[in-house]
Amino acid sequence: MKRLEQGLWAFIVLVYFSGAVGMIWAPLRFIPYTPWVLLLFLIYFLAVHFKFRRKLFFTWAIMGLLCFVIEALGVNLSWFFGSYYYGRAFGPGLWGVPFCIGINWVLMISCSWGWLNQFNLSRGLQSLATAALCTGMDFLMEPLAPHFDWWVFKNGWAGPYNYITWFVVSGLLGGMFSNSLRHVNSAKSKQWLLLNGLYFMVLLVNCYLI
Repeated sequence: MKRLEQGLWAFIVLVYFSGAVGMIWAPLRFIPYTPWVLLLFLIYFLAVHFKFRRKLFFTWAIMGLLCFVIEALGVNLSWFFGSYYYGRAFGPGLWGVPFCIGINWVLMISCSWGWLNQFNLSRGLQSLATAALCTGMDFLMEPLAPHFDWWVFKNGWAGPYNYITWFVVSGLLGGMFSNSLRHVNSAKSKQWLLLNGLYFMVLLVNCYLI
């Protein structure tokens, strides 16, 4: 299992590196691979947490379903986030919401909570810190979204409701499922957060400074 984890992680780093280059030089060719990258990391996370697969599997399934419902209400009724719609980059979906967006929420909340596990915080404080990390990552993603056909806000920008919702929902879900999320590997979570943060910052620099 250890070799499988190491091999998958090496492959993921290669995918992110080639993806960053591809999204800069040939975005139309690389954008369709977006959902597969999320699925790849979910597989990696399942391999890393094989010992706790039962506890985490049901947690992730319920969390992903709740997030999908929130997104469906957001897209179709303009609740929570503002008025927006998804592009084609995240692949197939239902009611205007890509299926893999639930995976994105699950990974974001789980990795944020998992990285903070090492600090032995109270559940309330860890919920707030998780919310801050998730909202910070979303802050990096929002300017990139319309460029890469992830999602588009109809007024041209993500308003305060979007960030407030991200903060509240990610914090609440982290706290709700804290008993299961305490099993999430802190080191692996940190790796994913850093890799994603670096990836988004490279794309931001290319979009706005070059």
